[in-house]
Amino acid sequence: GQLVGGAAVSGGAVVLDGASGYVNLPNNIVTGYTAVTIEAWVTDTGSGNWARIFDFGNSSGGEDFPLGSSTSGIQYMFLTPRSGSGTLFGNYNTPSASQSAEWPGTALSTGVRQHVFWASDGNAQMAWIYVNGVLVASNTSMTLTPAALGNTEND
Repeated sequence: GQLVGGAAVSGGAVVLDGASGYVNLPNNIVTGYTAVTIEAWVTDTGSGNWARIFDFGNSSGGEDFPLGSSTSGIQYMFLTPRSGSGTLFGNYNTPSASQSAEWPGTALSTGVRQHVFWASDGNAQMAWIYVNGVLVASNTSMTLTPAALGNTEND
């Protein structure tokens, strides 16, 4: 991946500035998959609502559209430490459907390094979120997969 904006490596970890930093991954890195597992060690130092742990998809503005622009996502998958309702929340979105897994009433703790694990399997129609090895959320009717997103140029 390529470090962009206020992203840097410190002590072997990617550190984001909370404003413009992210890691740009190769286009279409999840394209075609019907199952995916993504895990990361995350220390949230107070990110705002809808910050991303990961985000794969495309937008009407094309690759690397400016943060805060009026363009919108068309098809995407993401995991946020804090949704608008303050929960750890993972989602797939297409023009015809939106499906998610959410840790009820709980956001990712701030100031603590935590292991976060997201997995989804289209054949099993399941999605799971684990924090520090504990299952905190699942969806037993998750039919959307990365394959449903088509090409992803915002990875």
